[in-house]
Amino acid sequence: MDELQAVKLAIQMEKKASLFYREAAEQTSDPQAKEVLMKFSEDEEKHGQYLQILVDNYYIKHNRFDIPDMAAAEHPISQDGLIYSKSIEELSRNPEPVMAAVDRFASAEGEAIKLYRQLAGETGDATLSRFFTKLADWEEKHLALLKKQAEAFKKK
Repeated sequence: MDELQAVKLAIQMEKKASLFYREAAEQTSDPQAKEVLMKFSEDEEKHGQYLQILVDNYYIKHNRFDIPDMAAAEHPISQDGLIYSKSIEELSRNPEPVMAAVDRFASAEGEAIKLYRQLAGETGDATLSRFFTKLADWEEKHLALLKKQAEAFKKK
């Protein structure tokens, strides 16, 4: 797969992840869960927008990538707070679907991280490599929060 095809695949992954988080946010009654899941959805949407800029500019720039500046859009997500403010039992009469959703979120983040790390390593363009590394790092933050939440659920 060439770089352009990989970026187009990444756009589709980001759109799917954004929708996945948004639907989960809309289905929960927990305000903290809703807020964090919506933030994740917005992050994934931003990633997709950055990638779409790459594709759009690729053709304008005669088959070379022009990297968008992501610094202005970064924001911290607290590593201290749990996604859900309630125990898993309070969120659902059947806690298994909640844990399954957390596992699906973590799996999707892992796939994105793997793809971005692979693209960062395969490209011969140092700027593009840094761009993919930054996206992977951003996804790593999401994955760390999801893992922390899963551990908290197991302890309650």
